Amino acid sequence: MIVVVLYSLVTSFGWLFTCRPIERFWDLTVTGGSCIDRRKFNLFSGTMNTATDLIILLLPIFILHKLRLPKWEKVGLVVVLMTGGLYVPT
Repeated sequence: MIVVVLYSLVTSFGWLFTCRPIERFWDLTVTGGSCIDRRKFNLFSGTMNTATDLIILLLPIFILHKLRLPKWEKVGLVVVLMTGGLYVPT
């Protein structure tokens, strides 16, 4: 959770302060100032989103591994808990 919160804060401030002055982000007539490389920022953001989603999806496997249950019950629990990964926002 700490990694996700810290990553979210970093990217939020990254989007907020992408350009200096901030108007340069949407106003192409502003010639002064600078912007960060958006491709690199988007690549970082996408990679971190994918990595954290994958870790959260696989987390039930590591947590349920230690339980004293029959193998098929563990598999069933893992499948049920991993169905949250099927959610696709529209």
